[in-house]
Amino acid sequence: MKDEIEFKISEGLIKPIIQSKINAAIVEAMGGHEKMIVDMVSAFMNQKVDSDGKSSSYGSAKPRFEQIAHKLLEEAIKEALSGYFQAKKDVLAKEVEKFFSSKKGSSLLTEAILKGILLGLGDRWRTTITFTPPSQQ
Repeated sequence: MKDEIEFKISEGLIKPIIQSKINAAIVEAMGGHEKMIVDMVSAFMNQKVDSDGKSSSYGSAKPRFEQIAHKLLEEAIKEALSGYFQAKKDVLAKEVEKFFSSKKGSSLLTEAILKGILLGLGDRWRTTITFTPPSQQ
């Protein structure tokens, strides 16, 4: 009669060891951890994204690093302009009031209102305009 010894090792012990060996082989094949991390970050930062930072293949998509730089620059400019205009608010208000009090300014304002109304009317299938004389209101 043969004496057999059965030696059982649970899958929970073997699986992590095998995974770590495979990961180590992959990292070694890729030139070490540093190169792998550099490549991952480079791929991430050069990925084409839309203005919301979501992956995109449209022609207007920019690399992620460019989109981030654009947003940071835009925020800095907005903050600087906001501070400047806040400090000059009274002067700006006087100039705007003076502009719209002039004949040219009031003409431009009237023209802008008219264009807005016409654009709004053009977006409708059917438009009805009713004029009520002041005496019937």
